Amino acid sequence: MPPSKSNESIESLGQNLELITDLAQSLISELKSFSSNHENLKSQFESVASDVEKLSSIIRDGNGKPSLLTTIALVEKDLINLKKELDRLEKNTDESLDKIQRELDLYRNIKTSVDEISKWKEELNKDSAENIKGKWQLKVAMLGGGLGVVTAVINIILQLLIKK
Repeated sequence: MPPSKSNESIESLGQNLELITDLAQSLISELKSFSSNHENLKSQFESVASDVEKLSSIIRDGNGKPSLLTTIALVEKDLINLKKELDRLEKNTDESLDKIQRELDLYRNIKTSVDEISKWKEELNKDSAENIKGKWQLKVAMLGGGLGVVTAVINIILQLLIKK
């Protein structure tokens, strides 16, 4: 080879080696940066993992207080008991309303009886003087019977009120 071509080849080789050296240094710099970023990510990941472990422990085991899982289970149990109590109260209320309705029906029957007695009384008052003695006896008997019915109703009402 002629000397000039050889020099050019050497020069070209030198330039190529210089480029390769620059590329290698750039690659080394990039690898160092990547390694640094990798270490930062690793540190952040370890911190997150530690935080998740702490939260998991608090949820599962509690932090000096009952755990969240235990608290949720207790709240659920209380809700179930509250539902049972509300059902029981609703049943008792329905039974009480039925009882009151029966008492009202009884009162209406008594009132009807008292009204009928009043009508009989008016009819008896129309009778002649001969029946006055009988009228008084009937009146006394009806009054005694009416008072007995009223007393029985009052007794029943008082017993219902005392039971509550």
